[in-house]
Amino acid sequence: MRLLVTGAGGLLGGRLCRAWAEKHELCALVHTSPCKLDIDSRRLDLRDTDAIPALLEEVQPEAVIHCAAEARPAEFAREPKGARLLNVDAPAAIAAWCRRRDRRLVHCSSDTVYPGEGPLRGEHSRTAPANAYGASKLASEQAVLQALPEAEVLRLSLLYGEPLSQGNSFSRWLIDRAQAGGPVPVFHDNLRNMLAVSQLEALIERLLEIPLGGVTNVGGREGLSREAFARRLFERLDLDPGLLRPGSQDDVELPVPLPRDLRMDLSRLEDYWDGEWPGVDAGLAAEYPAA
Repeated sequence: MRLLVTGAGGLLGGRLCRAWAEKHELCALVHTSPCKLDIDSRRLDLRDTDAIPALLEEVQPEAVIHCAAEARPAEFAREPKGARLLNVDAPAAIAAWCRRRDRRLVHCSSDTVYPGEGPLRGEHSRTAPANAYGASKLASEQAVLQALPEAEVLRLSLLYGEPLSQGNSFSRWLIDRAQAGGPVPVFHDNLRNMLAVSQLEALIERLLEIPLGGVTNVGGREGLSREAFARRLFERLDLDPGLLRPGSQDDVELPVPLPRDLRMDLSRLEDYWDGEWPGVDAGLAAEYPAA
C-alpha cells in the first residue's frame, strides 16, 4: 500500500515509517526534523495549507496517516494562528483531498479533548478541553469528520517508547533524567492510559486492513498516574526509584495546567481488537526488551 505519513520526524511518525519501511511504499512528510530512514521523504510546512493538495496529488497515497501536530503550550500563546493552521486547517485540507480522491485517512487526535474529570470517558462523553491544545484537537476532529465521515479519528493517550531521533516520549524523558543522576519529578495527580508506540503501530496497521471508522479512544489498558508509570518503567530498566520525586501539579508553576484524570473507556477499541488489549507491562516489554 502507498502511504503518506506526516510528522515523520517525530516519535509516532518516525516509528511508523521504520515499522513499515519493508511492508509498504512510504512517503515520509517532515518539516524541520529530518527523517532518519532511507525512504522517500518530502519537506512541507503544513501551515501552508494551500500547498497540501498539490503535494497529495504528486504523491498519490492510498492512505494518509496524519501524525503531525503542534503540542507545545508556548506556541499556542506565542503564535495561535500558526498553531491552528497546523492542528486544524491542515488536517481539514488533507481530509478534503481524501474525500475527493476516495482515499483513507487515519487522524491522530488526543485524550485532551475530554475535560479531565475522569475516570472512564467514552467516545460519546462530554468533550470540554482544559487547554488550547485540547481545543485544537477537538476542532481538528470536527473538521476531519465533516469532510470525511469515515475517517479513523484516534484519541490517543500519552505515548511512550523509543524515538528514532526526536519526539515527545515520556519514557525517554524519564530515562534521560534518571541517567543524568536525577532528580526525576513526576505527578501523582495526572492520570492517563499510557500507550506504547508499538501498540499503536499494530493498531494502525490493522485499521488499514480492517476499517473501523469514526472516533476511537486509544490507550493502554490501565489508567495510571505519571508516578505509577515511572515506577513500572524504573523497575523494568533497573533504575533507582529513589531518584523519583513524586508531587502534585499544585506544587509547581506549569505554563498550562494538565487535566488531572484523562482515563478513558476503551470498550470500542477492545471489541475491535477481539483479544486482550495490552497493558503497561506488555508495552514496556515491547519497547524495552530484556538485554
